[in-house]
Amino acid sequence: MITALPLNIEKKLTLSNLGRLTFTLYIFFILFGVSLPFQGDPEAVEDIVTTNPFRQLIFTALYFTAFLSIIPKFGEVVEFIKKEKFVILFLFWTFLSVVWSDFGTITFKRWIQVFGSYVVIIAGFLCFNDVEKVIKIIKNILIFYIIVTLISVLLVPEAKIYEGAWRGIAPHKNHLGQIMLISAIIWFDEYKKDIGSKFINFSFFFLSVFTLFGSRSTTSALAAFLIAMIAVVIFLKNYVNKYRAPLGNFIFIIFLLSLALIFILTPNYLIAPLDYFFNSLGKDLTFTGRTDLWARVLEEFKTHWVLGAGFQGFWVPENPAVLSLYGEFPWLPLQSHSGYVDLLNETGIVGFIIFIFIVSYYFIERSKLKIQDAWSFIFVAVLILNFQESSIFRTNVVSGIFFLIAYLKMFYHKTEME
Repeated sequence: MITALPLNIEKKLTLSNLGRLTFTLYIFFILFGVSLPFQGDPEAVEDIVTTNPFRQLIFTALYFTAFLSIIPKFGEVVEFIKKEKFVILFLFWTFLSVVWSDFGTITFKRWIQVFGSYVVIIAGFLCFNDVEKVIKIIKNILIFYIIVTLISVLLVPEAKIYEGAWRGIAPHKNHLGQIMLISAIIWFDEYKKDIGSKFINFSFFFLSVFTLFGSRSTTSALAAFLIAMIAVVIFLKNYVNKYRAPLGNFIFIIFLLSLALIFILTPNYLIAPLDYFFNSLGKDLTFTGRTDLWARVLEEFKTHWVLGAGFQGFWVPENPAVLSLYGEFPWLPLQSHSGYVDLLNETGIVGFIIFIFIVSYYFIERSKLKIQDAWSFIFVAVLILNFQESSIFRTNVVSGIFFLIAYLKMFYHKTEME
């Protein structure tokens, strides 16, 4: 005899299904976007559009349904937040910045969007209640995205930009490069863990790498190279540690010290070879004028270095400081092209210190849990990307969202273990 489920259990199951659907749709729209593809860059200040009513409607609805889905899991949410600590502290600080931001309404709207992303991701983990199911959803959407991108590159002329670089259905080639870098790490991890079909995992790893280089995104290609180098050194460290434990750790420390030494010696001895290397990639040591932009934005930072200009309250076309920058940089930047410069400028030294705690806490906790997956490489890859792109704690930017997923994924593991 089949009996009906108690009303409260049935309600929880329904809301859990809502949370799963919300997370799935959110990842879909984050990757595919909600604007028409193949659009050109703005050519004048009046062409810059800061609002998209359709985007606002979709994401606001997703934030609301995510919030609804976790109401029955309030106790779990509180425990989850206690585990991760510092992102919620950063979000609290950025919320306070509404008070001193010159564009408080914009700061509040964008804070809602970033906080909403945080809620959607937590809802995804708690409602699926299985990390592998979350990753499976992301993989399925990536399969569709890669196929659509390659078809668009083959059939749509606007999917290619200058010098034949691919952007596919992404707004820019750098966006495509970042998505494909993250995709390659995910598929390689699935192949290494031997989850599902090895042929499918390797095929989409190969297609991700192929599309990454088709995008000709120097930033993403350099990040991929550094991630591969770090992965090789970690593999060698673990391999050597099987036979002579102290030796592997010694090799890893030497590698880190060598990297530090390279950065120290770069200004004096490596200018010429680095200049040749970047010229071969079509770049220069100013990273196409980005270092000049960093210097100018850091001058603005000095005027509000403690509190910042307000969370995402600087790059507003109506801001006189931004209009002044557009006079010097006619390519009309919408960010500093450095996540760290933007964090400093918008959240001040206080916000930046909290961000340092976020990163440090992640690696400390990861070393304790001894988690064996590649999502920490996604975390590191986004940190590398943000030397030249601004995506961490930005509004619905793909690499920034996956940075947050990688961070919260580890603390979900911690909650499960405890």
